[in-house]
Amino acid sequence: MPAKLVPWLLITSLAAALAGCSPQYRTFTAYAPPANDSGRQCLAQCQHGRQLCRQGVSLEVQQCRMSAQNEAQTENLRRMTEYQAELQQFQAGYAKHAPESPGTTRPNYWSCDNRASGLEEQCTADYDLCYQNCGGVVTYTTRCVANCEKEGY
Repeated sequence: MPAKLVPWLLITSLAAALAGCSPQYRTFTAYAPPANDSGRQCLAQCQHGRQLCRQGVSLEVQQCRMSAQNEAQTENLRRMTEYQAELQQFQAGYAKHAPESPGTTRPNYWSCDNRASGLEEQCTADYDLCYQNCGGVVTYTTRCVANCEKEGY
């Protein structure tokens, strides 16, 4: 290993270790309902809207995952077709080396899950706004939940 690379590896490793030890925070939400009946009836509409929003998120994630599966299957088929053509070239003596068998492409669900997280956050934000518009009070509290023992946190 080159001598110049060693300090960078140490710095990178140290930074990664410190990041894993840093305090982790989480925001908690508390809901206080409105005092009057009309406000509480209004909350039923908020709840219904939130339910519809979440159903929409679920449907979108399901469609995204199906699309990711289809893309992976298409890529696997393309790779296998290419491999078969290269194998025929090798067997016919037109290529010096046998082709490597293609690996399997897995569906990329990460982008679907990442999008779902953002959409779910929007559902919650819309619900909270509706809740407040009905006269309820929404309180957010951020607390340290891990690695809190460090000074200053």
